[in-house]
This record gives sequence, C-alpha cells and structure tokens, in this order.
Amino acid sequence: MTGKEIARCNADPSDFLRNNGYESLFKNHRKSIFHHAVSYMKGLITLPRGLNMSKISQNVIVSGNSRDLSYFITSSPWSSEHVMKLTRSHVIRLLGPGGAVIFDETGQQKYGPDSVGTSLQYLGKFQYLGKTGHTRTA
Repeated sequence: MTGKEIARCNADPSDFLRNNGYESLFKNHRKSIFHHAVSYMKGLITLPRGLNMSKISQNVIVSGNSRDLSYFITSSPWSSEHVMKLTRSHVIRLLGPGGAVIFDETGQQKYGPDSVGTSLQYLGKFQYLGKTGHTRTA
C-alpha cells in the first residue's frame, strides 16, 4: 500500500492514539515525538509483510525521514512498558468480564537484533527446519 492509498482509505491511527491517552507517552524532555509513533503504527497496520523502517518512511512518514523514525524506535526515551500497560488496561476494559483475546501468532524473520520486538526465537514458518533465529513475532 502506498502513502496515497493510505490517505485515500483514511488509515490514520493518530485520533485513536490521541483519544486513548497514548500521546502523552511519546514525549521527550524537549518536544513531542508522537508523530513518529503515528508513522510507525500506520506502517504496522497498513503495509504488507516484510516491512522495515525504510519502507515505512517511504510510504507513511508524517514528518522527518527514515533516520528519524529509526532513532525513535531504537534510542528515543519513551517507555514500551508504559505503552503496554496502557494497552492492557484498554483491552481489559473493552473485553469486560468473561472476555477473551485469542492470539494467532505470526512471525517475521529479521536480519539482526535491532528491530523492535526482535529476539532469538523459534519461527513457525521454518517449522520443518526447526529453525531458531532473529524474528519478530506478533
């Protein structure tokens, strides 16, 4: 999906993220870095498999460039723990008592340990090889 196609289908998570309290989690000591969070989220939900920072920045970047987006992911001082805690609270509230979430894992091979969520783990699509490698599993 290209940036133009994304704009046509109005795939913009910024209102959702802003209205659900995420914007305040993406600030450093000088300025807001929320726009990078929005770009990254757009890339994750709209681009096909095999994406990377370069592809995200080419197709959905709000401002800056791929280096800015890479810095946001690898070095910027936002807390993934705070993001996950807020996300868990929203999921629990939305599901209500007796609710359930069913995850169907999907894995993507990565070439190096520096991508977000990447670690050494078993990747199902290589099941017939029994291969463990750098992967991101969602």
